[in-house]
Amino acid sequence: MGEGTTEKKKQRLSLWSQVAMAVCIVVMAVSGYMLYVQLTEYHAGEAAYDELAKHVDPENREAGWPTVDFEGLKAVNPDIVGWLICEDTNINYPVVQRGDNSYYLNHLFDGTVNKSGCLFIDYRNTPDFADRNTIIYGHNMKNNTMFSALMGYKDQAYYEKHPHMKLLTPKMNYTIELFAGYVTDNEDDAWQIQFADGEEFKSWIDQLISSSTFRNNVELTADDHVVTFSTCSYEFEDGRYVLFGKLVSDQAPS
Repeated sequence: MGEGTTEKKKQRLSLWSQVAMAVCIVVMAVSGYMLYVQLTEYHAGEAAYDELAKHVDPENREAGWPTVDFEGLKAVNPDIVGWLICEDTNINYPVVQRGDNSYYLNHLFDGTVNKSGCLFIDYRNTPDFADRNTIIYGHNMKNNTMFSALMGYKDQAYYEKHPHMKLLTPKMNYTIELFAGYVTDNEDDAWQIQFADGEEFKSWIDQLISSSTFRNNVELTADDHVVTFSTCSYEFEDGRYVLFGKLVSDQAPS
């Protein structure tokens, strides 16, 4: 009787081992497929933006500025409003605007569905960067694309190597002098666009500087215009890293 019971236990254990192994194989197969899909999507996004970069001529420089074929980009997507460059980083992307803040979270510049999305300005802003604060959103991608480079500004040394960006638009070229950045949540007033007056705007700027993860000597007044770069940060749920720059007009594109 005892030997029969022992044999049945062995059979049950063997069965459970086979089931567990089968489950493991299925989980590994599904995980492998999901990783393949993710990597394929990453590659598709990178390839799409590499192709778009052909519309930018970094060698045709006037006073240090590249040139952008905005007419060619408009033929692909009329939502184009500018091109953003941060030298010696991965940031070299078109900037678009649509009537909502959701479409470009999962669509590339050409409209292809892709988690990389596209850099876009808040639908509440004017498309010519004339507001006191213009917000540009972008993903913090795990393959180090889009706005992943913004994470570097948590460190003073990184800021000192990349203190400004270049924003090219159809009508004007701008230098963006970065002056503040910090980790926050989506309840922060970093995304404020409307201000009662210059005094409120300057008070808002002073608050940004006091919260910044880096220090600098950029001077700002109530008459300046600010660009806010917004991306996810993973210190806590719904964390954001917001980076702020003073918009300085340089020259009209040649």
